[in-house]
Amino acid sequence: FSAAGILALFVLDPIKELMGQSWIKRTARWYYIILIPLVVVLFLALWRRISEYGITEGRYLGLAIGIWLAVMASYFIFSKTKSIKFVPASLCVLTFTISFGSWGMFAVSERSQIARLQGLLASNEILVDGSVQKAPAVVSAGDITEISSILWYLREVHGYDGIQAWFTESLWTDSDETYRFRDASDVADMMGITFDRYRQGGPGDSYTITVNLKTPITISGYDHLVRATYGRSDAGKTASHLDTSRSVVTTPDLIILRIMSDTVATDSLVMNLHPLLDSLTAAYGTSRGGEIPAEKATLEFASAGIRAQIIVLNMVVQRTNDTTQLAKYDALILYSAGEEKK
Repeated sequence: FSAAGILALFVLDPIKELMGQSWIKRTARWYYIILIPLVVVLFLALWRRISEYGITEGRYLGLAIGIWLAVMASYFIFSKTKSIKFVPASLCVLTFTISFGSWGMFAVSERSQIARLQGLLASNEILVDGSVQKAPAVVSAGDITEISSILWYLREVHGYDGIQAWFTESLWTDSDETYRFRDASDVADMMGITFDRYRQGGPGDSYTITVNLKTPITISGYDHLVRATYGRSDAGKTASHLDTSRSVVTTPDLIILRIMSDTVATDSLVMNLHPLLDSLTAAYGTSRGGEIPAEKATLEFASAGIRAQIIVLNMVVQRTNDTTQLAKYDALILYSAGEEKK
């Protein structure tokens, strides 16, 4: 809303003095007045997230834009000149201000997250006199999740240089890998805690469970592979396989594999995904992010003429109060049928 409005007023500014165009000035004044409560809501939302989880690049940028919008609104409401040149000039100053120096969004975000991590470790007596030691007592699940999240963030965005002084052991990798720094789970082990790859979601939202594709998948005993997907656009669709002698139908709860002969189904296998959904929900809770081994997302099914194995590559789980259901999934089906079955 704010970007579209400011852009529109910027484009209309050259004709605002023309006869019959006085509405532009009135619109501009009321637009910036209306913008004020929206900026207040933005600040309140950011304050809640920052007070709970500290500053990250996204929150810093949101805060900077909020301040810029507040300055813009104040200028165009109270200033007598109301020069449109103030828009690009102030935006240019903002961009340079947040991009460099110790006040830039990267430096501020790193310091904020390190301070959060320092507080969590100190409260659990893991960081003592500036040095990390094994946790002397059980660390709460909430703190483990917070610590794990910060370690993952630091590794992915900034590296461990800011916390290396806490450790006697190097946090750099010993090989030429994609990442220069050790995995966040290794750093968590040094603290005596088990790295939590799953960030908890609240009731009434959705979360994603993804399989680690680097883990091996056993394919022995099966002759064919077909992919099955479900989403809003895939509901009830039939996916032909090979010479159209096989088809797959997907629903939120079931995957139906049919063996066809002259467009007539000669055998079928109905595969219920709810047992897998229940087991993953029980094992990983309302997890966000991270990956699980392929064997954890695998189910086997059999009928008189078909034997199949499903590996769900990823699934989006929708949770509403006490109801949990699949909103989307992508799966591989390994199968053998008829005389092919071993």
